Parts: sequence; C-alpha cells; structure tokens
Amino acid sequence: MRNIYVLNLDQKRLIIVAGVALSLIGSAIFAGMSIARASSIENSGEAPILSYDTQQPPIETIVQANVSAQEAVPQIENKPANEKVIVKLDSDPMLPVLEQKNGIENTTSESVKVVEKDPFITPPPTRKTETKKEVRSSEKHYVIQIAAFKQENQARSLVKKLKSDGFSAHVERGTMFWFVRLGASSDPKNLQSRADKLKKSGYEALIRKI
Repeated sequence: MRNIYVLNLDQKRLIIVAGVALSLIGSAIFAGMSIARASSIENSGEAPILSYDTQQPPIETIVQANVSAQEAVPQIENKPANEKVIVKLDSDPMLPVLEQKNGIENTTSESVKVVEKDPFITPPPTRKTETKKEVRSSEKHYVIQIAAFKQENQARSLVKKLKSDGFSAHVERGTMFWFVRLGASSDPKNLQSRADKLKKSGYEALIRKI
C-alpha cells in the first residue's frame, strides 16, 4: 500500500507559495517574448530606419550668399611704398614765426630802455626791520607761601581767616594746587619779619622764590 502524505498549510504559507509561483510564470513569459522578438528581427534582416528632421538650405542660396559677401568687401588698392610726394612751397613757412619773434624782442628792449630813462619812476621804499628789544627783569621775586590745597574753596576759606587776623593774603593757581601766598619782594629779608608774625599766629610761613 502506498503512503499518502497530506500537507497541512495555513493561509499565510499558501499566499507565499502562490506569489512565488506567479513570479516564476511571469519571468518565463517575459523571456519567451524577448526571444521571439529577437528571432523575428534576425529573420527579416531589416535595420531600423532613423529619420532626421534637418532642413538644409539649397545650394543656390549658399552660392548667392558667398557672392554677395565678396562684393561687400571693399577692394583696397595697393600703392607702391616708394612713391614720393612732392609739395611745392611758395614761401618759407618759418618767416612769419621769425618776424613775430623779432618784433617781441624789439618791444621788450624798447620798454626796458624807457624804464631806465624815465626819471619820474622812483624805486619802492625799503622797509626797515625794527628790532624789538626783549626786556627781561633781572630782579627775583620772593613771596611768603602759607599753604597749598587741591581744592579752591579750601584756599579761599583760609584767605578769609588770614584777613580776619590782619594778614592780606591771596590765592594763586598752580598746575596742580591752589596756593595761599602773602607779600612780594625782590629781597627775601624784607619778608622775614612778616613770616615771623605768621608763625607766631599759628600759620606756616615759607619764603619761596617765584
């Protein structure tokens, strides 16, 4: 007795098998069609005809265009290079130039002579340079310096206090400080007595040369 085998396949496996079978059948059909087409072309022996839509102008128009182009080009006459041109001059061209030059020289010489002979023309007056004498005082000034402040208001308040004590001080501005000074004399000995009075009143007093 023969054994009969039954394949139990589910739905998913049946779909896969059917797809593989259809692809094999399609490829076989495509291969057969391509082989049949190649054999038919070989049997007929005719090559495919290619058509070109190229429009070529007729030969007559090309010839006419070449002739018109040749006629449009101007013909240049070749003149010999050794040909000499003779120009006749009726008069010397340098004569008017020489006459004008001589006339200018004559006028300039005459004007110079007139200036030399004119007695009424006087030369311009020469300006004398005035030398300024710088006056420098050889005297040396001395003052009594009481204090120096960076702010002006502090110097002003000290001057008011000195005036209340009977000293006529003043404020002088320096490059960086405001100076409170008193008196001015060429001899520092004349300021010594006033400096002593300031020291007795409780102020600082230095005799300085400015």
